[in-house]
Amino acid sequence: MSVAEASHQLCRAICRIMKAICDWNPRLPPYSSENKLLVKEPVSFHHSFHWLLSELFEHVSLLQEETLRDNGWLNGFTQMVNCAFEQDSLATFMTVLDYPIRTIALLSQINCAVWVRNGYSVRNQAYTYKDINVRENTLDRDIYLLQVGFVVCDSNQLLLSLIDRFQLMDWFKGNPKKHSTVYDSNQKIFMVEELLNLLIICATEHGYASGTTIEQRIRRAIVQHLSLTNLSYSELTKLIPGSLIECESFEAELNKIANFRAPDGLSDKGMYELKPEYLDEIDPYFWYYTRNNREEAHIALRKRWNQLHPEKQVSDKEEFLVQPKPRTIQTGPFQHLGNFLHSKIFTQILVYALWNAKMFKQAKSETILDEALYLGMLAVNDPNHTEANFFKHAVEDEYAIQVNEIEKTHANLVTVLLRCMDDDQLSHIHKRLGFIIDNIEQSSTQKAKSVIGAWKEARNRLISSKEQDNSSSNDISEQERKKAAAKARQAAIMSQFATAQSKFLEQHADLYKSDEDEEMKDLDEEDQDTIMLSSSNNDSDIVRKCHFPVDNCIVCQEELDGNKLHGMLGLVQRSNIQRLSPVTKDVWAEILETANHSCNPWGEGGQESNDKGAFTGFPVSSNLSGVDISSCGHLMHAECFENYQNSVNQESLFQRLSQRPPESRFLCPLCKAAGNVLVPIVWKGKKEIYPGVMAPTTSYEDLNKTLKALALDVNQRLQSGADNLTVVEQDSNLMIADEEKLKFFYNKLMKAIYKAMKDKLSDSAIDLRESLLQLYDMYAYTIGDREIAQRGTEDTRTRDLMVEHTGTFIDDVPKASQTLLKILSMTNLLVPKLMDSPWQTDEPKMKEVILHKQLNQMIPQLPNEKPLLMDDPFKVLVHLGFSTADQPAIEPHHLMRVLYLAELAKTVIGIAQCISNNERLFRDPRLSNLLARLCSEQQRAKGTEKVQRFVDCVLGWIRFSDRQTVYDKINSRGFIALLRLFTLPYLRKSFLLMVVHHGFIPQSPMDDLMKETPSEYDHLLKILRLPDFETIFDLNLSEQELMTGWCTDYMSDSTKSRHISLGLPTKYRLTNLPYRLDYLLDESSKRICRKCNTVPEHSAICLICGTFVCARRMCCYEDNKGECNIHMKRLLSIVIT
Repeated sequence: MSVAEASHQLCRAICRIMKAICDWNPRLPPYSSENKLLVKEPVSFHHSFHWLLSELFEHVSLLQEETLRDNGWLNGFTQMVNCAFEQDSLATFMTVLDYPIRTIALLSQINCAVWVRNGYSVRNQAYTYKDINVRENTLDRDIYLLQVGFVVCDSNQLLLSLIDRFQLMDWFKGNPKKHSTVYDSNQKIFMVEELLNLLIICATEHGYASGTTIEQRIRRAIVQHLSLTNLSYSELTKLIPGSLIECESFEAELNKIANFRAPDGLSDKGMYELKPEYLDEIDPYFWYYTRNNREEAHIALRKRWNQLHPEKQVSDKEEFLVQPKPRTIQTGPFQHLGNFLHSKIFTQILVYALWNAKMFKQAKSETILDEALYLGMLAVNDPNHTEANFFKHAVEDEYAIQVNEIEKTHANLVTVLLRCMDDDQLSHIHKRLGFIIDNIEQSSTQKAKSVIGAWKEARNRLISSKEQDNSSSNDISEQERKKAAAKARQAAIMSQFATAQSKFLEQHADLYKSDEDEEMKDLDEEDQDTIMLSSSNNDSDIVRKCHFPVDNCIVCQEELDGNKLHGMLGLVQRSNIQRLSPVTKDVWAEILETANHSCNPWGEGGQESNDKGAFTGFPVSSNLSGVDISSCGHLMHAECFENYQNSVNQESLFQRLSQRPPESRFLCPLCKAAGNVLVPIVWKGKKEIYPGVMAPTTSYEDLNKTLKALALDVNQRLQSGADNLTVVEQDSNLMIADEEKLKFFYNKLMKAIYKAMKDKLSDSAIDLRESLLQLYDMYAYTIGDREIAQRGTEDTRTRDLMVEHTGTFIDDVPKASQTLLKILSMTNLLVPKLMDSPWQTDEPKMKEVILHKQLNQMIPQLPNEKPLLMDDPFKVLVHLGFSTADQPAIEPHHLMRVLYLAELAKTVIGIAQCISNNERLFRDPRLSNLLARLCSEQQRAKGTEKVQRFVDCVLGWIRFSDRQTVYDKINSRGFIALLRLFTLPYLRKSFLLMVVHHGFIPQSPMDDLMKETPSEYDHLLKILRLPDFETIFDLNLSEQELMTGWCTDYMSDSTKSRHISLGLPTKYRLTNLPYRLDYLLDESSKRICRKCNTVPEHSAICLICGTFVCARRMCCYEDNKGECNIHMKRLLSIVIT
């Protein structure tokens, strides 16, 4: 049979199939593009005639224009298709396409969870319809029919039909907020994404339309799947249609474009890896890709680009321009398939896709932007069209767009593109926008060229004016800038204070009502004193009262007016959150990587590299235990608390696990947060002042002398026989309704701390001195936990507008946590004055004993339990802050500054010990390169000579014998980077301590200040009024005396190891997991449980330490607890019951 005869027979078959479809439903109404509700119309996944028709259209070699003209169809393919409907005026090819369109729309609705309650059967059909084993004869056939429709039918009508069947007509008319009877807002966005993806597939998938050979289709399928990841043969064949796998040339094509990696062992399997030269053929919108696959394809393309262009690498956070690579269809009926990209409706789709995603919260979607821009790039780049009408429509066709809530305007596509370019929030798509705009400017009309040219000139003028403004602003004198910044800060602080006060009075005015004139008079005086200003030479002293929360009891709903004891629910528990820095390759690699980003060590720039292997977690042995307290912030009467806790304990008697002690945990009745204590609130508020403790009145140089005088005085008091009775001072701010009950709850708080630390409660009486020290330790540990929790979280949470913005990490510390710390601060000062029972102590002068111990640690050459350099300087600062609260001669700022020096000295010793004792570890190529980069990239660091002199002095004072080994590995620039990294947590914790304990009011940040101090470290030094990093090492005589004494104490400590463990200064991370889930599942089938030494049938992985444990098995049970709970208790000191 000749080609002409075969073509004639094929065309006859096509016409007969289309006529059969029309005869199948003889009562067809006139076709309408609108008002077709898919949820009410009949729809089916099974339409065999359509699939047969699609398969006939696949023979494009027999449908060439010349062949069709020889057979009598002078107008070619379009005439041949439409001739089947000449005898039926109501039928068109659009009528044939209606059922495939409905099916594709229904599939999209199923994917976005529309058919959940009443679509069980249809969902099962959908899974089969798109299954890889059959979709070549189902879904692929329907998509190919759509491509035929774009060639035969009017593109505008077909696009309108698609929009209507997807039920998105209002969305593409500029009304994305209009309520839909079918979709919620998220489902509507998903449907838009599905429609745009369908249009991309119709424009780019040329497998059938271009008449490609079976070998080309095999190659394309293998390239697209192997480009994402290496696959075994069985895994690859599950992703490719069976007709391609059964082809004889499949194996040859696979071996041609992929390398085979043989298995390593019995449990491994051979993998195929795509050859690098074929990575350029990746199509991110391959029609078999899922959404995740498209993301992986973009990553693979970016990685390939970076390999080929090492000098122009694109980071993960930068926009990577993926240009479409449409293939030209040389012959056949689909030469002009891309005509629909140049239709009016297509331009309208782009306009509203971009504008709605830019302007409306209900329509924001990065996927919509990506797909719309990809379609736009296809329109300006696709060669398969007759006339480039897209450029004309982009300039001449205008559409109504909503600018804001009340304003509408008309704009064309070029205007929308330019507005998106002016939006800084869309900077991540500017490269793609620029690509489309540049192509329109080159190929469009003179009107478009003039509009785009005028916009570019205006943009260049704006950029140049900004540069001039920046240069002129730099000419302002530094003195004037500081004056303006100080005035602005004061104004901002006063504005925030006024707002906070007015808001407080609006919410709690009823609490201050009284029928007595005297009480009203006292209240007026107190409110007048809430915010005061008193001028001084340098600063304006601002005094205010931070009011503690007052609300209704969450149990009885009565007002908490101070007549009954009330408090805040809290949870006291043992914690292993804080960590030391173990000397391991992974930990120190992350430390050195973080130190290389000195300005923002925990930001995006300080992310760890991908060199870290999978399943590497943090070693459990380096956790630092302590007691932490947290609160949900809800309030309750003390009496209601007792009743509620008793009811919880009684209920536990009827439960299966009734071994819990009486003081067990409970759930907050309101928010279901765990708790076990009630922290009493017996104050109206806490006095706060700016600059307060940051402006000491005594000389810092006299600190050593002052400490010695105080130590002498305390020692004399201890040796004297007289007892100093502690009496609670009369304070209008203090509201103690029931002193005995208050003591009872303080006793319960101390028992909870003791139990959390000891894991059991002794029957003997608790020592008051030990209890106070545990209170102080808990306070220090809790502040450390809050500091760790905020590492790398700046600007990631919604900011509370009623809280002063400080531009520091405490902006993200929850308000409830700050309030709890302020209450605990006052609790720690009240407890030693109030409590004399039920504790029994042999030390009648308990406060003096605690203070004497702390002073002995601070003052060199006095007997002490632990040298200062072996202790945590911040914990010492907290202890001294409470112990010296009634000693006005001891300034908290002076203590913070001198202990900052102790932290620096301790860090120097710790770094030197790590490098000296682990010289072999630091020879590792990765660590060696990171250390070398650290020492070289800090060349502009200031104060290198002073730092080197300080390091020499400290190591000399402790007679460190291996200094040369340390200096060979790290120079002064490296020491600067590591010192700043390791001591940054001390500054952050000290700042939080000054705010919550000493009542310091942080300043509002100003742009000038933030520009002058780009790094958090320098910013905190300015706020805390500490010397600059390069000048802190200019030690005065008092500091030198203290430093040499501390080093002498350190060397004289012969009973214990002199090894100094430094705190972990990096951002906490979970265990590294493989990028793909199948790798994780494969690895879990190989890992052995350390407890039972078997491969778990159902395994679980600890995301903290990376350990695989048994799950859902009885082999590792202990005391009715599975291994997951046992591991959690061992790791975090908690257990879920």
